[in-house]
Amino acid sequence: MSYLPLGALLGAFALLHAPGSSPEDVEALVRRLHGELDAADPELVLQLADQASSEALDGLIEAYDRMGSLYMRRFVLQAVAEFDDVPKLGPIALQKLTDVATLSADHELRLFAVDQIADCEHLGRTFLQRIVDSEADQDVRLASLELHIAQASDADRDWYRAIYEPVEEGAPRRPSALRAAAFDAIAEGLGEEQLLTASEDPERKIRLRALVELDARDNPLALELAEELYELRRLDPLERRPADQLVGARILARRLGTRVAERFLEDAVAAATKTELTLGLAEILAGFDDKGIDKKLLRQLGKGKPKEKLFSMWACRDMDDPKVAKTLIKLLKDDDRGVQFEAMSILAQRGERAALEDLEELVDRSKSFDVIERALATINDLRAGEAEWEQRLRGYVLHEDLGIRNGALRALGNLGHEQDLPLLFQALEHEHWSTRLSAARALEAVRKPGAVGALCRRIDQERGRPQAEMAQILFRMTGQPFRTNGKLWEHWWEEQGDTFEFPSPEEFAALEAQDELRFLKEVSRTKEERRVLSRAEQRFFGVRVDSLSVIFILDVSRSMLTETRNGPSEEPGPSRIELAKRELLRGLESLHPNSLFNIILFSGEVDAWSERMEPCTDEVLERAIEFAQGIRAWGGTNLYGALKLAFDQAEVDSIYLLSDGEPSLGDLVDPLAIRKRVQIWNEHRGIRINCVAIGNSLDALRWLAQDSGGAYLEYR
Repeated sequence: MSYLPLGALLGAFALLHAPGSSPEDVEALVRRLHGELDAADPELVLQLADQASSEALDGLIEAYDRMGSLYMRRFVLQAVAEFDDVPKLGPIALQKLTDVATLSADHELRLFAVDQIADCEHLGRTFLQRIVDSEADQDVRLASLELHIAQASDADRDWYRAIYEPVEEGAPRRPSALRAAAFDAIAEGLGEEQLLTASEDPERKIRLRALVELDARDNPLALELAEELYELRRLDPLERRPADQLVGARILARRLGTRVAERFLEDAVAAATKTELTLGLAEILAGFDDKGIDKKLLRQLGKGKPKEKLFSMWACRDMDDPKVAKTLIKLLKDDDRGVQFEAMSILAQRGERAALEDLEELVDRSKSFDVIERALATINDLRAGEAEWEQRLRGYVLHEDLGIRNGALRALGNLGHEQDLPLLFQALEHEHWSTRLSAARALEAVRKPGAVGALCRRIDQERGRPQAEMAQILFRMTGQPFRTNGKLWEHWWEEQGDTFEFPSPEEFAALEAQDELRFLKEVSRTKEERRVLSRAEQRFFGVRVDSLSVIFILDVSRSMLTETRNGPSEEPGPSRIELAKRELLRGLESLHPNSLFNIILFSGEVDAWSERMEPCTDEVLERAIEFAQGIRAWGGTNLYGALKLAFDQAEVDSIYLLSDGEPSLGDLVDPLAIRKRVQIWNEHRGIRINCVAIGNSLDALRWLAQDSGGAYLEYR
């Protein structure tokens, strides 16, 4: 996470408010700061930091403890870090930062404090080490270790070695993530015997890193280890990952060359092979650039079961052979949806205009909205800049299908024609939130003054995430600080009229810094207001619940009965299901009264609390809480079914998803296949998927969050 530095913030503050008072003594400055706290002038913080005295530091620390706003606390922490090089005071300042990093209830503040410590040139590395050795949450300790490694010297190797493998016999083992990070820092300096030992380590990341290092040194045993990894020998089924197999496959390909081709050709389409491995093997085979292999791949192109077709398409996608385009066009009518979509994607990538007639036929005749949507996007890629096509896009803006409508809006925005503004204004009034948001994004892309005025007039009619995103769009276009206050936006625009000009990049940078400081000045609240704000800022596993249309999806498979592990000693904590229920209740309690919500549980089956999104009234919320309290764990893991049910609910704009294992049941169980299907569903809906992987690192959840702009967290 990046933050504006203290100097930049105060430089911007000087533009907003140049203090006219004369220098005051430290006691007076502290008295003023303590009297105003969150409402204090940020210049006070700078003046106290400049004093470099114990009274000033004590005053800052006490002010921090009494402040209520995240932003003002963050500002004070930056000032405390300025004492790093002050004799006798540096350790006190760094200890305060360390206390925040390890003890604060706010996750953002903990990580922010770690960043400040890392920036301290004198004592930072010492205190990062203390955090790593503490009993803080694993993510804080891992962040501290990674920042320490970024500044590593040869003198640190023994400490990293002790983290990876305790020097003293019987010493407790560190959490796996810390051990893997420490091992990565020392791997290049280890001897081959040590690397061979590491290749047998219980932690998979350490095994993989050791193997890669051995291969880089052309160690003869690396080939044997790569073979074992590729064949998944000696691995617990729960640890078998296609990404790991690909590490082994790439080493085998580098060492043995085309001698592995026949084997990879067979393995790639085997029933048990995961999509991620199939794709990786296709890339390896294509990378050989061997005429004999290419001939076999071309012979297979378009034939067999869906997995075989996908494999051959991936392997042949870059070949300069007329058969590739011809077969891809034929596959546009394939019975398998995944094959159809992949054919469209590759045709767009290759710029195959010969596919246009067949694609337009799909738009006209297909009864599947998602096929029409993807075909439209492919045509747009192939016909960008054509006047006739642009006119058709304008017609699609009024289409009844959500995907076509939103996709056309996005395309028109990218064209940037001022003549399309009336059509975009019309879409800005559409009944569906995602269409209004698509129109707002298109208006931002067009970047004309009239677009700003339309958004200023619209924002007060929105609520929740659409309103928040429109506020961000307006800020990016204007640099003005009005956030979601529609009345201020309207009044400002009435004053601007025809005189508005977009800020230059330099002007916008200054406005951005000024805006953050304005926010610091706006956080003064009464005690009652702070209580309400605190409740409104509650989160689901640390992820802020800030939408007005939310679905919570919880894995309730039998493995959720497993106990969690806390701290470096990994003492048993509550079961995963109990922790999930606790966080779900917290998420429900943080919902805005005007929001819509639902709860979906999945194991072998998928069960929704309600058939539709429900309004968050007191009565409805009470029923939802009663339902959440009665959740029990049972069955397998049908992640795909849960996601499909969530996407079937038109109002949803944010999903909070928790699971503890890879998919095992349902229409799709391959993580990469699920990812691709959700990408298609979400291409024009813009649903943000926030994911919590509990007990394991889960590729499926990480991909879902990454693709949708959501958060991904791991909880042990």
